[in-house]
Amino acid sequence: MKENKQNLCIKAILTLIMAILGNSTTYSQQITTSFAQKIVQYDYLGDFSCGLAKVKKGGKYGFIDKAGNEIVPCTYDDVGDFHNNMAWVENHDWKYGYIDNMGELVIPCKYKRAQDFSEGFAWVNDNGPWRCIDSNGKVVFTLDIMSEERSEFKEGLSVITPPEGESSIINTKGEALKLSQRSWLGSGFSDGMILCEDMDEESGETRCAYLDKEGKVKLDCSTIEGDYSYYPFVNGLAAVINVDNNNNMTVGYIDKTGHLRIDATLPYYGISGVDEDPFVCSEGMIRTVKNFSDEESGDYLLKYGFVDDKGNLVVPYKYTDAHDFSGGLAAVCDNEGKWGFIDKGGNIIIPLKYDGVSWNSFQDGFALVMIGDKYGYVDKQGNDTFSVK
Repeated sequence: MKENKQNLCIKAILTLIMAILGNSTTYSQQITTSFAQKIVQYDYLGDFSCGLAKVKKGGKYGFIDKAGNEIVPCTYDDVGDFHNNMAWVENHDWKYGYIDNMGELVIPCKYKRAQDFSEGFAWVNDNGPWRCIDSNGKVVFTLDIMSEERSEFKEGLSVITPPEGESSIINTKGEALKLSQRSWLGSGFSDGMILCEDMDEESGETRCAYLDKEGKVKLDCSTIEGDYSYYPFVNGLAAVINVDNNNNMTVGYIDKTGHLRIDATLPYYGISGVDEDPFVCSEGMIRTVKNFSDEESGDYLLKYGFVDDKGNLVVPYKYTDAHDFSGGLAAVCDNEGKWGFIDKGGNIIIPLKYDGVSWNSFQDGFALVMIGDKYGYVDKQGNDTFSVK
């Protein structure tokens, strides 16, 4: 018994160390020759999350660490990314379970469907009602209604969308919030609020509001001057869309008081009528895109740039594509279809030479990149697994 307790203590300490290293934004790591040599054996590489990245070899999936060590052997038919130091895995019987970041199968593969962990909880299903489980596999509660969608838990709350009828919000005990209005709910809580729409029965008009975690109106959009379409808050700002008399669309951003922090003058994807959500604020920077006419061909070309959280154009419209800032850098693409990375001043930090980059670049130290059909990684100093010796 004494030895078992010691082993448990050692495992707990190692798990804590890996969690700290995997989630730290200050932890600096460089691509090494050893790492580059170890990963050439894999047919597929994934993004790093919680210090581990999924890999594929011989048709099976596993995980490696940032030294290239295979922490989880490639024995699973499919795996998810790590969230809360837990990842779902699928075995040969098409059943799902969960492993921890030490590679141990802590929740057996017995479910037909499974979702990622968030805030210590995950949704699972075994041809019955959906259940909420904790990281030990214990069923916390079972949904008493059919659900078409279940958002991950954010700030202790999840949005449950049934096949028909109104959505609801429940807490980690399975208790439903009493909502002041709720004809339509957004995908989940963000920045302590959730976007809600309700229909006025007399006028037939749609009313928007942001609810707090108690289901009460935090910000009534009818008090905001202007006729806008509203989007969820992300990092303190929410996008609003304005449509003028000529059906031209522009985007601006409000803060949590309803004040227009950035005037609704930014181009909305440069195209009127595009049914896509506007860009969000990430690390104090917001992507923006504008249509330009090519003088030779007469074609319209989309060019991306970045504004700061006050609306100042920091990076001019000159890239054919761009991703949000992550880890202090943003991926951008030039006219030749090559990708690289810039800093918040618009300076090119990593040359534009890659044929593809992951959306989640540098969220956990390394960025996943491609040259041709080959996967590799690059660090923030520009060292990559294709060229390091």
